[in-house]
Amino acid sequence: MVTAGQVRAIQRGLTVLRAGLVLALPLTIAVLWGSFPQRADLTTDPTPLASQPKAEPSARDLAWYAPLWQRDLKQPPIPPAPRRVAAPSKQRESLPVLLATLIQDDSCFAHFRNRRGEAQLRAVSELIDTYEVLAIEAGRVQLRRGDDSLWVELPKENQH
Repeated sequence: MVTAGQVRAIQRGLTVLRAGLVLALPLTIAVLWGSFPQRADLTTDPTPLASQPKAEPSARDLAWYAPLWQRDLKQPPIPPAPRRVAAPSKQRESLPVLLATLIQDDSCFAHFRNRRGEAQLRAVSELIDTYEVLAIEAGRVQLRRGDDSLWVELPKENQH
């Protein structure tokens, strides 16, 4: 519970704070509107020529800062790395090896060996490695990856 003495102390504190704010208001307005003179720059210029106008640091050209940083500031800080262009591979990615084609009345299958050496049986519209099987004919299969399509044929020793 708050006592009467605590309430009076809080009331006095708020009254003092209000009086301080009222007294600080004209000073704040004067500073914001610039009625007081700016502080004088008491630093001495190390250059002997007093006839040159003193430039503000924000108005100086980047060339002025170049000796400080020991480089031309108009250039990128680190020379860009040369672009490495991947050399086209001389070998074409290994294709699945066609082992056999199985054609019956209403169904066709192709027997492949994939890149890992596993034997797999695929029908039309199924995937082998990253290729889609488009068509199966006796002794050859049409594969597609992206926009490229190609025919894979049985090795000569497997044809009957």
